[in-house]
Amino acid sequence: MNRQLRGAFYRLERVWVRGPVAQICLLLMALGIFALLGGLIMFLLHPGYANYAQACWWAFLHLTDTGYMGGDKDPLERVMSVVLTFSGALLFVGGVIAILTTSLDRLMSAVAAGRTRVVEEGHLLLLGSNPGLPDLIAECACAAAQRWTQGPLPTVVVLCESPLQVVLPRTLPAAIKRRTRVITRTGSPAEESSLDRVDFARASAIVVLSSRARWGAGPSDLNVLKTLVALRSCLPANGPRVVLDLSHPTNARLIPSLAGSISTEVLASLEISGRLLCQCLRFPGISQAYRQLLSDALGQSILLRPCQEDGLIGQSLGQVMATLRGGIVLGVLSQGSTYLLALDRQIQAGDELVVLADNLKDIEVRPSLCVAPWQLGACEARGSVGPTSVLVVGWNEGLLSLLRELGRYTQESYNLTIAAALPPELESAVRAIPSSNLEIELLPFSLRQREDLEKITRQNFDRVLLMAGQQQDPLSADAETALRYALLLERQGRFVVELHEESNGPLFGGGHDVITTDQIINHMLAQVAFKPACRGLYEELFSHGGAELSLVCLDSLLPPEEIPSSSSWGDLQTRLLQRGLLALGIQGVELILNPAVEQSFAVNALTRVLVLQR
Repeated sequence: MNRQLRGAFYRLERVWVRGPVAQICLLLMALGIFALLGGLIMFLLHPGYANYAQACWWAFLHLTDTGYMGGDKDPLERVMSVVLTFSGALLFVGGVIAILTTSLDRLMSAVAAGRTRVVEEGHLLLLGSNPGLPDLIAECACAAAQRWTQGPLPTVVVLCESPLQVVLPRTLPAAIKRRTRVITRTGSPAEESSLDRVDFARASAIVVLSSRARWGAGPSDLNVLKTLVALRSCLPANGPRVVLDLSHPTNARLIPSLAGSISTEVLASLEISGRLLCQCLRFPGISQAYRQLLSDALGQSILLRPCQEDGLIGQSLGQVMATLRGGIVLGVLSQGSTYLLALDRQIQAGDELVVLADNLKDIEVRPSLCVAPWQLGACEARGSVGPTSVLVVGWNEGLLSLLRELGRYTQESYNLTIAAALPPELESAVRAIPSSNLEIELLPFSLRQREDLEKITRQNFDRVLLMAGQQQDPLSADAETALRYALLLERQGRFVVELHEESNGPLFGGGHDVITTDQIINHMLAQVAFKPACRGLYEELFSHGGAELSLVCLDSLLPPEEIPSSSSWGDLQTRLLQRGLLALGIQGVELILNPAVEQSFAVNALTRVLVLQR
């Protein structure tokens, strides 16, 4: 008998867990059974209910409506009405309220957990998460605002495995923040059901994020590659382009075989950080240029302007550069390729100008100006540079990219002392780097050992590089970098400091190069997501070969007799253009990019100028 009861309860449980509809049906069945039983009792015991159907209807009304108790006269009716009314209140009122409350709670929990479906089109989809996600969303909003000057911006949808609440940084302009919508959803980016939840097939672009791990390929890039495989199996042939944020450049070799027919762009964060740190070591002060050029929220930026707006089709790039005001033309993007300083190139339909400017609204082309097209003179080859001594304190895997990039500049030589407790695998990789212009000394180092600190304070170095630590927590890594800076502050030479959080920059004073590599990578990801050709532009500007940004003194650019004591920006640009250099900015107390043509500056041989040269 007990087994039969347990079996009955088991079958009821299976029906109950099917959801609210099944639960309400069971309650109605229970109400029906009570109404039949109550009607049977009244039919058998009360002479006034000779009709069984009438007795059942009387019982059903008392079960569902407590107001019927007032019409009962004799004791049997009153007793039965009390029993039926309380039973109905428990079953009907209490049960339905409990079911509705539970269902509403589940719905609210699903909404809070990001389990509901997104219905969007043309949105930007971010798959995954890392500590720099709010900054990435801000950069995406700024990049979108460049292209859509009015109305709401494309919605940013984030899909990650844990519930997430995004707080946009305060540096994002309020006007852009009001136009930005961010929607978060919870789920695995490698599962098709989760991808369907964020309407992935209708996105304009998909950015797959790594966790930006600092040691070992591990889950950081593995999750990116798994997500790419999932996208390959479910994306339509003409689906959105995919931008991959990899940590390790070696994993980029796997992308062609994993992506299939998917259109992909790859940015390797450790490779980019190594390149940027290399340029900071080569050109002290250039981090100020990077801070503006590679952030839409700060000062001047590298912008793309369609050529057809001002009837520029058919003109040479030199003609456009001579008549454009409000910005400096660096080159042109044409059919997915980048042409910097190609002054003889003819502008074609669909081309976009690469312009250094504060915003696109300030740029104006004045065809009425009777000026000759700009011509680029012959650029003198740089001679060999004597050895530069560099102290590197701390490590992450960007160290390998840094050393490889320095090794490509064969006309320069570097004596590097790496003060860090490197893992055996990384130490072997550092020793195996082939280069004729690098001398590398590995020095085991710990902040907590006074003897180790005394070893490096006895020597003089031209540059001191503080690399962001390998900790997963960005705040801990920056705190350790600040401690190293405090211990080495008396060192001669200029510091190059790599940080995770831009807000920690003021801790290091204004006389050093402070570079927030994660923020720069976020800017590049945002630009490439909306304009894939930007990846080629960044490759051209920030790597060895092709056009190069450099911040150097005037005495290395002009003969002493051609260096004036005072010069307008337009005159200085013309002088440098004759020597194959495009001037972009000049350093006074701080670096000024894209000054007004008529603005005058007091200059001397040691005045540093930011130039672009081939």
